Formats: sequence, structure tokens, C-alpha cells
Amino acid sequence: MAELVGIDRAARLTGLAKGTLYNMVSAARIPHVKLGRRVLFREAELEAWIDQHRRGPVVLSSFADQRRSERR
Repeated sequence: MAELVGIDRAARLTGLAKGTLYNMVSAARIPHVKLGRRVLFREAELEAWIDQHRRGPVVLSSFADQRRSERR
């Protein structure tokens, strides 16, 4: 069975504040498990969620070139 972690460990893994995590849980924006009143997270699911929300770096020179061409 996958390891379940509490809100403190989830906050450390994601880099998010506990309040932010609670808000995301109530909006069903992050995978979680509720056992009674406890909110728990599967560590592997959190890591997968982080990977899904990763964004690559923005190349600013291309963005600036695009903006200049739009102005013409």
C-alpha cells in the first residue's frame, strides 16, 4: 500500500502553505484521501501531481520578438 502522509509532510513536499493545501483539498484541486476528519495524501500521487503541473522556462527573447511583431 502507498504511504499516506499528513498535511505537514505534504506542505514540505509541494512547497505550499498548509492553508493553501486545505483550500486546494476543499476545491478538489489536489489528490487527497479523507479518513474521518484527517486529510492525507499519497506521496507518489503528490509527486505525480507536481510533475503534471510543471512548466518549462519561458524564452523571453521569443516573447519580446512576438510582441514587437504584433505591434506592427
